[in-house]
This record gives sequence, structure tokens and C-alpha cells, in this order.
Amino acid sequence: MENIRTNLIARFIVELIIGIIIFSSVLIFKDKGIISAILITVLIFFRKKNLDEREYQLFYKTGHFSLFILYIIMFVVFYFMPKANYIAILAAALLFSQGLAGLIIFLRE
Repeated sequence: MENIRTNLIARFIVELIIGIIIFSSVLIFKDKGIISAILITVLIFFRKKNLDEREYQLFYKTGHFSLFILYIIMFVVFYFMPKANYIAILAAALLFSQGLAGLIIFLRE
């Protein structure tokens, strides 16, 4: 069981890092920075096929918590960066919030 949790925690760490990379590349390279979204394909290596009931419950909880974080991030982006590429930033913020929420929930429970 401990090996499974470590793999899922590694997945959330990778999501968090990819979200930060995409966000910073979009800010630095503007619209051309969206090409860094190809890093999402790395998540295939952290996929687990058979989740048990507890892991499903924690993934659902992570999804709800990540949407809350996503709303806060997008409010800040709309308020402070009115000329940003919102689709690219939304993709980066989604990965970042999913990774952050997953780390918080899986490490706590």
C-alpha cells in the first residue's frame, strides 16, 4: 500500500511542476509558450490502472479542492493580467491546482 501512495504522490508532484513550467513559459514566451503543454504527456507514466475505494475517494476530494484553488488562481489572473492568454494559463493553473490539492490531501490522509 505504501508503494501505491508514493506513486500517486509522485504523480501530484509532477503535475505541480508541469503546471509551474507551463505558467512560467506562457508568461515568458507569450503565446509560443503553450508548446510546453506537451509535458502533460509525462503523466502517462504515473498512471495507475486499478485504484481501490480509498484512492477513488481521495481523487474525488482532490478534484473538488483543486477547483476551489483554480477559481482563486483565475480570479487573480483576470484581475492582475488582463492581456494574458487565458486558455494557456487555465491549463497551467488546472495542473498546478490539481497537483497542489493532491499533495495536500494525499499527505494528510
